[in-house]
Amino acid sequence: MNVLALSLGDRHHPGWLAGTMPAALSFGSVLGDLAYGRRAWPGPPARHLVAASVGFAAGWTALLSDPVPAVALLGALLPGSFLAPLLAAAFQSVERLSPEGELAESSGWLVACVGVGQAAGTALTSLAVAAGPLPAALVPLAGATGALWLLRRFHHLLPS
Repeated sequence: MNVLALSLGDRHHPGWLAGTMPAALSFGSVLGDLAYGRRAWPGPPARHLVAASVGFAAGWTALLSDPVPAVALLGALLPGSFLAPLLAAAFQSVERLSPEGELAESSGWLVACVGVGQAAGTALTSLAVAAGPLPAALVPLAGATGALWLLRRFHHLLPS
């Protein structure tokens, strides 16, 4: 998000966009967390994980059109609104999958994987931005879609 926001800010010339798009993603995450945490959702965390992953991946499509700043801010809210529910469901799934006495290590692996994914996404977006706004916007969408594919591929391993 940071590289994409900086790129859109350079392209459309509002310097404030580089800071407000990541903030909009975070604000969307807070809103999503409030909606997700407000009630008990039916089904196991694995189902919530898939649903939040679909929303997270779909949310990135709003940024594919090289949007003007106001639309870019709204576009950053969309994937953000699924981010906290996605992480909550991921941690719930890890809790169910972890062997007795290994929850801390399992949670650490989840955090490490998220960090590696963010670093890889930032690096790839930094390379893609030279080719234009569409390739830069495709990187987070591709990452989210790839994660969704992996989740669907190995969904049978998650506890129901």
